[in-house]
Amino acid sequence: MAAKKGSPPKSTLPPVRSATVLRQWPSTLVIDVVERTAVAAVPTGERFRLIDDQGVVFRTVRARPDTLPRVRLDKPAPDDPTTQAALRVLAVLTPTLRGRLVTLIAESPTRLRLELTGDKTVVWGDSEESDKKARVATALLDRAGTVIDVSVPDVVTVG
Repeated sequence: MAAKKGSPPKSTLPPVRSATVLRQWPSTLVIDVVERTAVAAVPTGERFRLIDDQGVVFRTVRARPDTLPRVRLDKPAPDDPTTQAALRVLAVLTPTLRGRLVTLIAESPTRLRLELTGDKTVVWGDSEESDKKARVATALLDRAGTVIDVSVPDVVTVG
């Protein structure tokens, strides 16, 4: 496959994160392959696209694996700011939030929210201060109300 001058060639094997080949004299080749690991499932019609921690879509499956969170994204891709913001949020969710997560909805880099079990919604805003937002949201999960707004984590509202 020919690549544009100055750019690396694209992989024809999306599930492969990297591959290295080492020649050991006199007659051995060692090939080391690192596979991508899914961190989220993005619904697309009746199927789910699996993405890794870089936002690379590398496999499409019929059913969402139970171990993967559902993330609604328009166009998941490594260079998509919305995808990157959603991945930053997923990476810092507390075990409690992750356990109650139904869907992370990413409409734009500044419009992120979590839909949780029990009809609770956490308005996240952008991915800035996500560590703090995760801690605050977790602390407020058992409060009355259905919406927890941690978009400004120093001024939280519950309604």
